[in-house]
Amino acid sequence: MTPRTTRRRRSCRRRGLAPAAAALLAVLCLPAPPAAETVPEGAWFEHPFGGRRSYQGDWLVVCDEAGRGPCRAVQYVHLVDGGFFGKGRLSVNPDAEGGPVLTLWGRELDAAGTARRGLGIAIDGGPERVVDVRPGGPDGPGDPQKVTVPDAEGLIEAMRAGRWMHVRAAGAEEIYSLRGIAGALDAMEADREAFGPPSRRRAR
Repeated sequence: MTPRTTRRRRSCRRRGLAPAAAALLAVLCLPAPPAAETVPEGAWFEHPFGGRRSYQGDWLVVCDEAGRGPCRAVQYVHLVDGGFFGKGRLSVNPDAEGGPVLTLWGRELDAAGTARRGLGIAIDGGPERVVDVRPGGPDGPGDPQKVTVPDAEGLIEAMRAGRWMHVRAAGAEEIYSLRGIAGALDAMEADREAFGPPSRRRAR
């Protein structure tokens, strides 16, 4: 499942409507065409919410401040059943110096429990490794459904060569596709080289 082709379902009831109104409602409720038909993979585009974005396989690269802000790579799972944010989200974010950290959010994830037990990760069906995490996101604690792998350089490099990754946390277990992660990481690195790490941008 990719961010480009997933759309939330809407309830479109036509009972009691005049034929013309029912026909108009039917048109309005047609699913929007997937973004892949209008935005080629790897191309950059301006998003209505702000910033620049690019689809890289099953990953979405989001750069703040019209491309001059820091970039992150994101993948959502179960968007149809879970609404806008889905059931889970895996992201690669830059820390203050531009190095990558891995962040996992889950609707049913227990951040405190995962911090105590560790986060289980297996790539392409290989043996599971348990990594240390801290509760919350890259900017610190505060979200009880989010954990961050602070020293993630080795893990993220291993993700480059993988096809999928099984992630097991307290209260949450998901499989994420790694298709396109290499291109997403390259885009983040190009952004860091062009504009510097987040700490330098904030100092300007």
